[in-house]
Order: sequence, then C-alpha cells, then structure tokens
Amino acid sequence: MNRITMKFAGYFKFAAPVVLPLALLISAQAQTGELARDERWREDVRFYARELPQRHKNLFFQLPKDEFEREIKNLEVRIPKLSDGEIALELMRITARVGDGHTSSSMPESEQSFFPIRLERFKEGWFATQTTTDYEKILGGQIIKIGDVKVPKAAHLLRGLISAENEIVRESRLGFFFTSAGILKAKGIWKTAETGEFTFIGQDGERISIDARPLTGEQYRKAQIRRSSDSGKTPFTAKNTASNYWFEYLPEAKTLYLAYNKCTNAPEKPFAELVKEIFAVADSQPTQKFVVDLRRNGGGNSAVIWSLYGELKKRPQLIKKGNLFVLVSSRTFSSAFMNALEMRNTLNALWVGEAPGQKPNAYGEVRQFQLPNSKIVVQYSTKFWELMKGSDIAFVPVDVPVQMSFSDYTKGHDQVLQAALDYKGN
Repeated sequence: MNRITMKFAGYFKFAAPVVLPLALLISAQAQTGELARDERWREDVRFYARELPQRHKNLFFQLPKDEFEREIKNLEVRIPKLSDGEIALELMRITARVGDGHTSSSMPESEQSFFPIRLERFKEGWFATQTTTDYEKILGGQIIKIGDVKVPKAAHLLRGLISAENEIVRESRLGFFFTSAGILKAKGIWKTAETGEFTFIGQDGERISIDARPLTGEQYRKAQIRRSSDSGKTPFTAKNTASNYWFEYLPEAKTLYLAYNKCTNAPEKPFAELVKEIFAVADSQPTQKFVVDLRRNGGGNSAVIWSLYGELKKRPQLIKKGNLFVLVSSRTFSSAFMNALEMRNTLNALWVGEAPGQKPNAYGEVRQFQLPNSKIVVQYSTKFWELMKGSDIAFVPVDVPVQMSFSDYTKGHDQVLQAALDYKGN
C-alpha cells in the first residue's frame, strides 16, 4: 500500500462514522419529503371533504353523498401516483359534479398562471379578442388547436372540470380553461416546458401559430394589452369592456343604451350617480327605447342596479312592452341574471340575444375557504334562490333569440342590439 493509499484509508477510517450516518440522514430526509408531500395532500383532501359539506347550503342536492365519499377515498389512494396539478384537477372534477355553478375549486397557487389570450365565443367558434403586444397578430383569429389538440377535443377533455348548472354556462366558461396553463398542463394538453403553442385561422384565411408564455395575474396587469376593438372596426358596444358601466344616447334610434358590465359600484362613480346622468340625457332627448346590456356581466351585488328601476318606473313610456330591452348571453350570470329577470317581471323588459347561463332556481350567495397546504381556493354557495317558484327548467329562453356572428362583429355590426332597435312588436 503506497503512502497516498494509506493516507486515504486513514482519512476514510476517521470520516466513516460521520459520513455514513450523514448520508443515511439525507436519504431518510428525501424519503420523508416524499411522504410529507403525500400527507400534505391527504390533509388537504380530508379538509375539503369535511368542510365543503358543512359549509354548502345543500351539497348533495344532485351528487349523492355516498358517491362524493367514494370519490374522496379513491383520490386519497391515488395521491402518490398523481402530480400536484392532477390532484387539483380531481378536486375540480369532483366539485363540478355537485352541479352548482357557484361552487368550484381552483388550481394551487403555484399553478395559477395563464396564457395572455382572451377568447370569446361567437356563432362560428372561439376568437381571440384580447392579448398582449407580443401576440397581437392573432387578434381576430379563430382558435383551432392548442398544442396538438384540436379545439373540439380540448373542449371534450375540459368540460368535466367546469362547475355549471347547465351546458350553456359550461360552454361559456371554456374560454378560461383553454388558456389556463396549469389546467392545460395537468390535463396533458400543454406538454412543452416553457411555452404553449396555439394555432389560429386569421381573418385572411391563413394559419397563425404562436408560442406563448404563461403569465401570472400581476405580470398580465403590467403588460401592454391589445384588443380587437382597438381597430375601430368592431361595434361600439365592444368598447369599455373593463368599465363597470357606461352609457350612450343613440340619436338616430332615439334610444338610450346602457352597458352594465359588473354588478359592482365603481370607486370613481357609484352607479346611482351614473343613473342621474343617464336620465338627465334621456329626459332632454326624444327617448323612445331603453336598452340595458348584460351580455358581459357575470354578477356581483344584485342591489346595485336598483336605482335604475326607480327612475324607469317614473317614466311609464319607457317600460311599455317593446320599449325596454335587456341584452343577454350565456355569460349573463348570478346577480346579472337576477337583474335581467327582475326587469322582465316588473318592468316589461324583453330579453334579446342568447339564453343566460343559469337556472332560475339555483344556489348562490358565495363564500370561500382555502385548503391549508396547497392554498387551493374552494368557493361554495350558502343560499338557495327560487326566482321562479316551482320551476325546474334548466334555463330561461329569450324573447328575441339572436346569436352574434364574428363576421358581423368585425364589420361593426351588433346584431343583438340591432334586433332590439328594430323590434316592432307582434
């Protein structure tokens, strides 16, 4: 044995009592870390299974309790074999089975990024109406593929994750799921590491493909946004979509148009203040019709709009049948749906557009809780709203059915509003 070998052997003899236990400790910690991950998820799943039935007004109105419990047990068993995203999707799927459009669960905080593309549904399909400057070439394009998956197949894969009371609202919410990076990745639709490929058919018929990077909410808020309405070729009703509400008088039609996009008071101007401005204009002009646009309104506080009702009632000519119209769509939901129904029942309003995505008798009044480890947010209903006594219809039909086409939209034509302006009665 040479001197170097002897020296190394002596060092190993001295170090072995320290190194071997340290190596074993590191190995044990690694194994414990794996176990800890699974246990954290089990704790979250059990917390979910205990809290949601206790907090929800009536969780098992559609999904039987024994099926819910069986789903939970099966998920617990499969936790070691599932990724974090896949576990979150299973919770989303179980929650969607409840059948309550107000009860849902989110992705974990680490998976809450999305591709900066806003998709809206028209008669022809889904179109990009908003994105960042990096991808503005897709504006006005119809999406046909996400990665290698065609849109109809992607929709089929994602539908079961969407909390809804009917297919109308499930369809309307697909646009969000098409661009959620965490959901697409966990579902196996998005397979690349850094970017997601989206393919569109442009307005000239050419294919457009982009590799988009997902953004967090904060990153998106700081990004430069481009909208299809920036071109000036879309209907005037497509402007100011981020505003809670705004109005415009249409002199040729002798109509007051009100876009009511959120059932929430804007900090800079409460809705009651806007109502004063609305009727100052309406009373100074030859106003024959009044249109309330709820097509982009997903809800909030149903009481915010009430000051409008009072002013309309003071003007009987505006609430004669055929003079007051409410524009509705599959996105008209929750408090916005309640407002639409109130105006129909008490102010003789006619609904124009597509059927809203809510059952008239359904659960709502939302609260939420958070799972302790993943920080998944679970939203649930605390009240049952019976807006049509004794009815179990899945949706309320409109009085004047009109579906918006993208070809007309890009020419500046709003067919839904036009149907209200052209309405002459029976």
